[in-house]
Amino acid sequence: MAIGLVLALVLRSLVAPLYLILSVVLSYLASLGISVLVFMKIGGQEGIVFLLPFLMFIFLLALG
Repeated sequence: MAIGLVLALVLRSLVAPLYLILSVVLSYLASLGISVLVFMKIGGQEGIVFLLPFLMFIFLLALG
C-alpha cells in the first residue's frame, strides 16, 4: 500500500502504479509456477524449498 502511494506521488499518476505493481505480481507468480514445474514435474522432487519463493521475490524485485 505504501509503495503504491509513493509510486503515485513520484509518477503523478493513479494508473501507472497499478500497472507497475501488477507486473511485479504477475512476473513473480509466473516465475514461481515455472520453478514448481521444473523442480516437481521435471526434477521429480516432492516440493520446493520453503525459502525459494522469498528469494525469488527479492531477486525479481532487484532485477526489475
